[in-house]
Amino acid sequence: VWIRGEQLLMRAETTLNWIANPDRKDSIKTINRYDTISNSEIHILNKLVSRLKALLADKSPGNKQAFSNLVNNGYQCSALQASQQELIAKHISMDICSEIEWYKVVQLAWPEARHFIDVGANKGYLGSLFVALWGGNGFKLAPVDILNAATRLESWKDSRNPAGYCKDGLNYGIPLHCPRENREAQTGRCNLAHQDLLVNSIDGSSYLAATLNHIIQQETPATSENAA
Repeated sequence: VWIRGEQLLMRAETTLNWIANPDRKDSIKTINRYDTISNSEIHILNKLVSRLKALLADKSPGNKQAFSNLVNNGYQCSALQASQQELIAKHISMDICSEIEWYKVVQLAWPEARHFIDVGANKGYLGSLFVALWGGNGFKLAPVDILNAATRLESWKDSRNPAGYCKDGLNYGIPLHCPRENREAQTGRCNLAHQDLLVNSIDGSSYLAATLNHIIQQETPATSENAA
């Protein structure tokens, strides 16, 4: 657990250093956007690095055990803290549209994950996000690619939210972790294509499933057997 913490810290610092690279100032607007690497993702990375440095500074056996307990059990709140959270929840609600940032953090922490089950596939944007983040941008299958294909085929022309309620379809699926030798410095794309990736996308709507399968089959005929 301690080693994985150190590895996560190293990956997070590497990504921040890449974002802040002064040699790429001319393309910062390409990188630092809500649909590539957003401000909230950079904020999360900074907080993560700061917290991990504090947690990993003391290498004593006792602190290593405490770190292991934290990772395995999570933060435990007291009865008072729980009651305070209940009171706050009555006035403040979670933003359901902050999911992409946290999937990217999971990819940073667990880049070797290879099997995903996407229940409630809807328009396929999260399923394609998993492909882009964990499979690599080499597949050329990010949410924005699904949206562009659907636009060409007029698949969602009658939809109020063709890019999804949270506009996930506009995202380019740029991962927070990518080996340095595979990262395009100017765009952030991770030029990998992990062939062992498996994403199972399921939706209870036969219309959505059929439409998404049609998009995949029309745009990627050679790999249509991998349709949702």
